[in-house]
Formats: sequence, C-alpha cells, structure tokens
Amino acid sequence: QAWMQQQQEQQQMQQRQEEERRRREAQMAQMRIEQGACSNIRRVILKLRMVRPETFEDLQKELLEVLQRELANCGSHAEVIKQEADMGLQQARQRLEQIRQEQLRAEEHLKSLEVLVDEAEKAGKALLEEAEPLQGKAALEMKLEEVEATAKAVEDVGVNAREKMQACTVFILQKGVEMRAADSIPPGQPQPEDKLTLSKLLVRINDTTKAMDATLQLAKSSKERAAKKLEAEKKVQVVDELFKKYDSDKDGMLSRKEIEKYAKGEFNFDISKDVVDDIMKYIADGGKGVKRVDFQKLKVDIGIAREQIQDGKRKEARLEREKKLAEMKDELAKKVEEVVKQVDAVEEKITKVETDTSARAMKVKELTSEDMVNTAEEAEKGVMAVREEVLECRKASTDLMEGAEAELKVWLFGEQKKIEFRLGRFEPRFAKAVTVASMFRAEAKKKDFEGLVALEKKALKLLKGHQRVKDLTGEELFEAVDADKDGKLNQTEWLAFFKTCERSPKAEKKKKEEAEDGEAKKEEDGDAKKEEEGEAKQETDADKKEEAKEEAVEPAKEEAAEPTKEEAKEEVKQEAKEEKEDAPAPTEKKEEETAAADEEAPAAQKKEMAEDPKTETAPPEEVAAAAEPAKEEA
Repeated sequence: QAWMQQQQEQQQMQQRQEEERRRREAQMAQMRIEQGACSNIRRVILKLRMVRPETFEDLQKELLEVLQRELANCGSHAEVIKQEADMGLQQARQRLEQIRQEQLRAEEHLKSLEVLVDEAEKAGKALLEEAEPLQGKAALEMKLEEVEATAKAVEDVGVNAREKMQACTVFILQKGVEMRAADSIPPGQPQPEDKLTLSKLLVRINDTTKAMDATLQLAKSSKERAAKKLEAEKKVQVVDELFKKYDSDKDGMLSRKEIEKYAKGEFNFDISKDVVDDIMKYIADGGKGVKRVDFQKLKVDIGIAREQIQDGKRKEARLEREKKLAEMKDELAKKVEEVVKQVDAVEEKITKVETDTSARAMKVKELTSEDMVNTAEEAEKGVMAVREEVLECRKASTDLMEGAEAELKVWLFGEQKKIEFRLGRFEPRFAKAVTVASMFRAEAKKKDFEGLVALEKKALKLLKGHQRVKDLTGEELFEAVDADKDGKLNQTEWLAFFKTCERSPKAEKKKKEEAEDGEAKKEEDGDAKKEEEGEAKQETDADKKEEAKEEAVEPAKEEAAEPTKEEAKEEVKQEAKEEKEDAPAPTEKKEEETAAADEEAPAAQKKEMAEDPKTETAPPEEVAAAAEPAKEEA
C-alpha cells in the first residue's frame, strides 16, 4: 500500500511537471508572436523617420495596414507600440514641413543668385563688345594710340565685370549649402529641365568667367603687339635713315666707296679690297652696289670681316700667353726639381740612420751600455735633424704655389702631391728609428743592472772569503774595511780593502788557474799568428788543438765573468756547504747565518749595514723580510 501511494505521488508530480512545461512553451510561443509583431510595426516606423514628400503617403498607408494586422498580436506591448506609431507619424510630418521650408528658402536664394548671374553676363557681353575692335585683321592696322585707348576701355569694363562675378562668388559661399536643397530629386526620377538649380547657375558663371578672362587677355596681348610693332617700325626707320646717310648719289645702292665709308664711319673699320670684292660679288650679284633690301647682309659681312681680324689678334695674344706660361713652367719645374733633390737627401739621411741603428742592433749583445746609450742619442739626434729638414721641404713645396699663374696651379698641385706623398712616408720610419733608440736605452739599463748585480755578488764573495779566512764577526769585518776608523766607509777604503783582502783557498786556486789559462791563451795566440804568417794556406793539427782549447776556455771565462742568477745561487750554496765542512765549530753557526743573509739581502741593505757601525747582525729571517721591498723595486 505504501508502494502504491508512492507510485501515485510520482505520477501526480510528473503530470504537474508536464503541465508546467506546456505552459512555459505556450508563453514562449506567445512572446515570439508579440516580438515579431512589434518588430514589423517598428520597422515601418523607422522608415517614417527618413520620409520624403513623395513617399509619405505610401509609408502612412503601410503603417496603418501593419497596425491593423499586427497590433492585436502585440499583447501587453500594444499600447506602447500605438504610441510609437503616433510619434513616428508626427515626426514624419515635422520632417516634411522642414524639407518644404528648406526648399522654399533654396528657391528664393537661387532666384537671387540668378539675378546676380544675369548682371554678370550683361557685364561680360559689354566687355566683349568693347574689345571687338581688337579682333580680326582690322586690329593689325590700328595705331598704337588707338590700341592703347581701346585696351584701356576694355580694362575699365573688365573691372566692373569682375566685381559682378565676385558678387556671385560671395553669395555662393554664403548660401551655397542652403541652395543645394533644391537640387535634391527622388531616386529614379529625371531632373526637370525648367527647374532652377545651383548646378545650372554654376555652369553659367564658369562660362562667363572664361569669356571675360579671354577678352582681357586679348586686350593685353593686342597692346603688347602694337607696342612691338611700333618699336620695329622705329628700328626700320633708323636703318632707312642710315642707308640714306651713306647713299651719297641717292641711287638706292651703296657703291664700293660708299661701303668703305659706311664701315669706317659706323664701325671704325678699314675694310680691305678683297672683302669689298666678295660683297659686290655675292651680295650685289656683280651689280653696281648693295641695295636697301640687302643692307642687313652687308652689315653681317662687315661684322664677319671684323671678327676675323679680331680672331687673328686674339690668336697672337694666346700664343704669346702660352709661350710665357711655358717659360714660367720651366722655372717652376727647376724649383720642383730642387725640392725633390732635398727630399732625396732627406731620404738618404734617414736611410743612413736606419742602417746604423740596424747594424748595431744586430750586435747589441757585444756592445757595452755606454755604446748603447751613445747609439740611442745619435739615432735621436739624426731623427730630429731629418725632421727639421722635412719641415723645410714642406715649406719649400708650399712656397711654390705663391705667385703661380692659375693655368699652372693644377700641374703644380700634382707635383706638390707627389712630394707630400714621399714626405708622408718618412714619419713611420722616424717612429721606427725612435723605437730602436728606446730599445737601446732599455738594453743599456738592463746591462748596467746585470753588471751591478754581478759586481755585487763578487764583492760579497770577497767579503765572505775574507771574513771566513780571518774568522771575523760583522763588526770586526767593518773595522777591517774602515781604515781611518771614522765609522764610515768611502770609495778609497773599499778599493784598498778589495786589493789587500784575504781570499779563500778555492778562490785563490781558481784565480791562479784563470791566470795560467790566460797566459796559455796568449802563447797559443802568438804561435797561431806565426804559423799564419809563415804558412797561410796550410792548416795544421796544432791549429785545431788551439781552436779546441780556445773553445773550452771561452765558456769558462764567460761563465766566470757573467754568471746567471741560478748559477750564482748554486755557487753560493756550494760555498756555504764547503765553509760549513771546513770552518771550525765555534764559527760554524755564524758563517751559515752570514751566508743566508748574503744570499737574500740586496746590495743597498748590506751597504747601510756596513756604513752604520752601531748596526748589529740581524737574524736571517729579518734580513730576508727587509730585502723583499728592495727586490721588488729592482
């Protein structure tokens, strides 16, 4: 029973939902019908807003029909739609009244403009009538006074006509927009021929304006043509009087004598017999003289004869000028050649400076520091001298242009460019020579420094050897060098000490060996010279041995003279080791400290220690720390 009750409730719910759905569909359908009806009516109302007088009756009829057909379907919107339709009809009637008023105003303005155009056309016709005498063949026979009077009258009438046209233009600018309302016609209908419109009046205005402009231009051209005609007649009259002046016998022709008088009197020209013969032959046709109609030809022939003589004079002047320019060019060419010779001399000098510096640069290792400095100074002085000569060459080249003729300046400019090109190529060579000089100075400083380091090491070695042999402390060594006991060391004391100081047995032995090697070398060199003098073409076994000995001795000498840093350090270590083994026990620790301090401290530090008697020997760690800034500076 509960289930059946539940089923009944579900069926009732479904029935209610179905009824609700149908009701909504019916409402939607009714709404669509109402919207369609409203749209149809409003579409016609919208047409009424753009109504024209010729379409008002049709649109009003269409609106009434659509209202009868669709107003009942508008439902709740029927009242609103009815009000909109009434409002649309009212606005359409207002629009029609406005259009009618605009057309009335446009017709009134067009009538006013037509009056102005009629007055302008009358003025244009009066202008044409006034300018009629200036047209046709009769105008060519008019005198200048008559033409000017007619043209003046045309211009006066033209001023009045232009004022009339200007009034039309001003009226169109002011009322043109309102007058265009009369030009509108319904679509598809032709323009009535008898209707007054703005476009028709504009065509009349343009035609009248063109006619007036053409008439005024005719008056102006006629006046100018008459003036030119009068001027031409005056010229002809002058020529006639001139012909009559030299026609002494009044026969209407100029004879030979009369032609000669004409040329002399008018052109101050003595005409030759050959020219007169040509004139009589070609112009007078072999007759007695030149007629009036050929008088212009006679004038042209005399002008040609005069020009031929002037051409001859101009040719002589030109040839004389060319000859003078050729002489001036030769003189300038000699000056240019002198400048070129100066440039050649400058180039030879800079080449010599380059050659000398390059040759010494190849032997830079063999030169002393003093030779290097001298070479650098010579190169710099040579460059400075050559640069001054280059400036002199430039000035000499620039001075060539002063006072030169305009015809020669182009050629002279090209020569100057050649000289300037050669002088410009010297500057890189100057820079190279200065760079080489700077290299020599740098090498000289380097060599001085290396020599100073070697001398310092040698002096330290002698000091250590003397200290080791004599078993001295630092203060005792200072007192041994300070001969005058004033607490300071001077150059004389140093030199005297190094001459008499004790040397270690190893150093004595090495010095003795070097002396023996030097004597052996001298003996061998002497023997070699004797053998070369006696037997220059033969090489003996003794020469080969001597050369082998020399090759063995040279590295040793070089090694002793200029030890490298690594070799010097190894030598110091080796000597310190030997001293440690050979020296007595009490002084062993002191010698090791001295060797370490000598190995690390620079020469400046040792000299200060030697000059100050109060200075005590510092530990090796402090000496090494104090020597670091000096090493970095070096």
